[in-house]
Order: sequence, then structure tokens, then C-alpha cells
Amino acid sequence: MNHRRTVIVNFGAAALTIPLFVSAFNKLTLQPSMVETMRTMGYDTIIRTIGCLELITAICFAIPLTRALGFFFINIYLGGAIAAELASDPSQVIVPLFMIITAWVLMLYDDAKWLLRGLLK
Repeated sequence: MNHRRTVIVNFGAAALTIPLFVSAFNKLTLQPSMVETMRTMGYDTIIRTIGCLELITAICFAIPLTRALGFFFINIYLGGAIAAELASDPSQVIVPLFMIITAWVLMLYDDAKWLLRGLLK
């Protein structure tokens, strides 16, 4: 892979994980606005657990060596976020949807061969 592509993918991964880190921090420190948001969706008893999962997801995706695992986690986590937003406030679904599309674009730009190998087997 050329240097330019590596820089673009690493920058994109960093930009994608910053909101995840901020959200995980807010959940782990039980910020009042986050607690209220999670309470309205019915997740008030597991806020810190969700924050830990979000932090693990962000760390795995931010590190190039574990990015494929992080991509798997991002699909699971953001898929759940999309489902939760659709159930509570469909107008908020655009953020996790944009993030999951961005993750797919980054991974395909990084190396589309991994996807083609999986589909052609």
C-alpha cells in the first residue's frame, strides 16, 4: 500500500474514533446529559458497560494492527446504535449511519481485497 493511502486511512480512522472516545468518556463518567439520554432509551442501568464496549471498539479501530477487529466491533456497535435510535428518535439515526458508512468506505479504500476474498469463497 502506498504512503498516501496509509495516511488517508489512518487520518480517517482517527477522525472516526474521536466521537467514539468522547461518547465513551461521557458514558464512563456518567455525564448528566448522557445519563438522561440513555435513560430515555431505557439503558440507564448499563451506561458504563456500553461505555466500556464503545471504548474497546474505538481503541481497536484506531490501531492499524487491530483495525479489522475494530471494524467488526464498529459494525456491531453502530448497528445497535442505529436500532436504538430508530426505536426512540428516528431523527437521530443519521449520525451512527454516517459513521458506519464512513467505516466501510475507509476499510474498502484501505484494502478491498479482504472483502472480495470473503465474497468469492
